Amino acid sequence: MSIGYTAPWKLYGFKEDPFSELKGPHAVFETAGTRLVQSVIRDAVEEHSLHAIVALAGSGKSVAIAKALRELQRQLPYAKFIAIGPEDPRRLTIASVRTRIIEEAKKSNLGGFAFGRQINTDHVKAALIALHRRFHNGVALLFDNAHDYAPRVLRNIRQLIEDTFSERQHLAGVAWIGWPGLDTIIKSSAFEDIAIRTVIHELPPLTHEEVPEFVIHRIRAAGGDATVIARESLDYLASRGVDSYGWDLKRPAAVLQLCQKAMELGTRAGERKLSPGLFYLADKDKQPLRSIWEEHNQEPSLDEIASRIRFPRGHPQAGQLIRRSEVKRYLDDPGYGNHQTHAMIAAVIRFHALNRTEGLQKCDHLKKTDRRTGVTAAS
Repeated sequence: MSIGYTAPWKLYGFKEDPFSELKGPHAVFETAGTRLVQSVIRDAVEEHSLHAIVALAGSGKSVAIAKALRELQRQLPYAKFIAIGPEDPRRLTIASVRTRIIEEAKKSNLGGFAFGRQINTDHVKAALIALHRRFHNGVALLFDNAHDYAPRVLRNIRQLIEDTFSERQHLAGVAWIGWPGLDTIIKSSAFEDIAIRTVIHELPPLTHEEVPEFVIHRIRAAGGDATVIARESLDYLASRGVDSYGWDLKRPAAVLQLCQKAMELGTRAGERKLSPGLFYLADKDKQPLRSIWEEHNQEPSLDEIASRIRFPRGHPQAGQLIRRSEVKRYLDDPGYGNHQTHAMIAAVIRFHALNRTEGLQKCDHLKKTDRRTGVTAAS
């Protein structure tokens, strides 16, 4: 006889998971960070200036950018925003950047851009000039996840910006978005004049006052009652400082991840209110993955871990093998991603350490889909 499984969030009266799967405009909570992103992108498009937004993983960059673009497209109907940022930034090429700009010019019913397969900088400049004349509110190029671009692509983008950002005429504003380290790249001698003209902004984490409001907003957006979480629990979330790596635990992703773990613990304990004790246990229960990995002499390798784990249900790449770069992000940031994948990586590392000679092939429980979490390990 099989026992049915009920998702934890349903037991708390939510219509959807408020801490992981909640998406869309109704889930967005306005913070000082989202206002900063909107202000920066607005300056880039109206003033045709150069900006960089730097933030840790899980700080809400993508959400803030999506919100800013929705608002600005409504406020500035004659502005053009060209977002360039594939799911895998390392695969970006200068050819795809040029093609994207040309395609945006074609979408805007601007003729004269049938250049065949060979698109060069002159073609891109002509497209930007046409866009500049058409959209009098301004044009902006947004480079997301720019910290992960290949050096050659960065050099080519730098040249593209220099060619279209002359002293006589600024054809488009530019906003780079990425992790810490992006600012170091931009300030390097390789970027020369661009570095001098680029204004660098740091996306702040949630403030002490914003954390409780953020969690309550998510609960209400998921159709829940705010009284399901104790006030002391909200105070505990707001009081957390930094983790062992010095990363702020008041980043949105870190806050939501702890809420998710507390909700799972509460379900197992049969509690119907998210009490502070659950958050305390959830906070202490999660050991940073890098410390586990180093404890086992960095075995297995990143590639071997990646070859054993698939993205969980609900992920855009569900069912596909997790990428090596994604595994590294889980190792480096305790607040990144979801608890299920975190637990699966930890299980792979620990099992490998206990079964070095026999490998991972005999680990039966890692070859099946966990009905509770939906995480599948590759066989």
